[in-house]
Amino acid sequence: MLSAKQFPGWPQTIKVQDNYGRQAAAFLPTIKISGITNPVFQIINEKNNEIVYTIRIKENIFRPKVFEEGLYTIKAGDPDIGKIEILENVQSLGLNKKQIIKINF
Repeated sequence: MLSAKQFPGWPQTIKVQDNYGRQAAAFLPTIKISGITNPVFQIINEKNNEIVYTIRIKENIFRPKVFEEGLYTIKAGDPDIGKIEILENVQSLGLNKKQIIKINF
């Protein structure tokens, strides 16, 4: 029989966002969601209509980072149950500016 043991300090738990180390050039407003759990966020650059990223989070609050200033579309909600809110023409904010948008499902 093997006497294998876990390494000290393991298992490690990290946030999904920690795996994406690309530095933000700006942020979008902070989104606070109520009425659903584990929401999905999709960030779309309106300049070229490209998806910047899509992420499911475990929190009900998310401050999307973006990699250039401009206008963005934010799709937020839970596609598994068909609840999606679409916010268009969302202006990026400077790194130190903050704004909050509330979405209630």
